[in-house]
Amino acid sequence: DKNLIDAAVSAGVLRLSHGSPTCVFSNRIVFPIRNKIGQLVSFAGRDITGRANAKYINGKETTLYSKSKVLFGISKAIPSVREWSRVILVEGYFDVVALHQAEICEAVATCGTALTKDHVKLFSKLTDKALCFFDSDDAGRRAASKALPMLAKNNVDSLMVNLPDGMDPADYATSKSLEELMDRIEEAEPLL
Repeated sequence: DKNLIDAAVSAGVLRLSHGSPTCVFSNRIVFPIRNKIGQLVSFAGRDITGRANAKYINGKETTLYSKSKVLFGISKAIPSVREWSRVILVEGYFDVVALHQAEICEAVATCGTALTKDHVKLFSKLTDKALCFFDSDDAGRRAASKALPMLAKNNVDSLMVNLPDGMDPADYATSKSLEELMDRIEEAEPLL
């Protein structure tokens, strides 16, 4: 169906190559991106070959998907955000998946963009506490410092979960026990 192909090209899921549709996400692990009520709005893909120009690619922005208004994992995280009265912000899709598999289900991630006012609105009615659980490298520290003003402006108490050098939340969640992971989260310090 030409209309379906045109819609998939517009959404960034397919591209036309010599007039034929080809998959944008070939040789990638594909993550479904859902809005806060669980509706599928886009996809993201991570290269598994190590040869791609971009490690991650996201679907194009559409009337259904704006990366500044969607948090990866939010629909699954909402019950845990309510239960624990906190949201855990991470940088990547694998971080969300690993934390959810480790039973830390209040984890969400932005979709390749800095935290925005619309992101904060998605969880600030449920909780006024956010834990930034970012990579232990310079990029992770920069992401935390960029998140602080947005969280503070929206009256969200901001904490930082510190990780050992060279680790990211996915590494930590998959290599440590749930008790060690919970202890690390409970030891979060004020982001400021």
